[in-house]
Amino acid sequence: MPQPETSARASAAGPAVSVVIPAYNAESCVGRAIRSVLAQTHPVREVIVVDDGSKDATAGVAQGFSAPVRYVHQPNAGVSAARNHGIREANGDWVAFLDADDEWLPEKLGRQMELLTAKPDLRWCGCRPAYVRAGEPTPAEIPASLHDVLRESAAISFFDSVRRGLVFQTSGVLVRRAVLEEAGGFDEALRVNEDRDLWWRIAFRYPSVGYCPQVSYHFVLDQAGSLTKQVHDRTSHVRALCRHLRNADSAGVEISSAFRPYARTLALDYLVRAAAREIAIAADAYAELLADFPLRLHERMLLGVVRLLPRFVATRVARRLSL
Repeated sequence: MPQPETSARASAAGPAVSVVIPAYNAESCVGRAIRSVLAQTHPVREVIVVDDGSKDATAGVAQGFSAPVRYVHQPNAGVSAARNHGIREANGDWVAFLDADDEWLPEKLGRQMELLTAKPDLRWCGCRPAYVRAGEPTPAEIPASLHDVLRESAAISFFDSVRRGLVFQTSGVLVRRAVLEEAGGFDEALRVNEDRDLWWRIAFRYPSVGYCPQVSYHFVLDQAGSLTKQVHDRTSHVRALCRHLRNADSAGVEISSAFRPYARTLALDYLVRAAAREIAIAADAYAELLADFPLRLHERMLLGVVRLLPRFVATRVARRLSL
């Protein structure tokens, strides 16, 4: 299989960036993901493809690449376990993630490393995606309230920016490996939103994050075989949110005041979606959520209305209100 020679030759002497690609039944797309890493204008030390127990030809595609690509296999354990496996295998000081069904644009790593070199106090960095459906990319919107902030400084408050709507998808995040280890890696008990859970733990320690506002990768929405699955029961996610709230409160006023408004928005999102019968939450976790985030009158009225709607209408309303 032909490979971009410039990136492969430069990787041995380039900056210590390890790229982790989790893959499950990804024979149709993992080669594209790998080639997008090898085509980076900024070289990588290694590309670690973690095969999460695929039953198709994923292994053959990944093993068709030579260094700096490394193939690792594990029994099927989910995307969080696959990413954590990749982190343990990584030799670089920095770790970047790329889902097998996504792809980077050539300047992605170069932009991020340029930003991090200019701001050495930063420990992690995100970048802007374009969402791809039926082959057509649509750039994610930069919230209007952040246009001036990103023009003046590439370092922003993580919780303030995500509360305003800035996107931090896994395929766009670059983190120091030591920070990932310090934060504990991805929570393998979570089947969705496992990336968001980790970003919170990192942001409690390092609330400032870099962000490149240029479109730097493609997030593919209609690719079969993605490791990220929709899960109906969100009990574990609700308990995690409440646990994070307590951790934020114990981390000090600055972290707590930044996290609470964002967490409250998420709590209401869970409650609305539960009222719409789109997700399920165990009774004790539901009660814990209400105790941590007491509802205002208009919020109680909203939930009451959603419960009375036919399920298909309630689901559409919940999704319009969802983060």
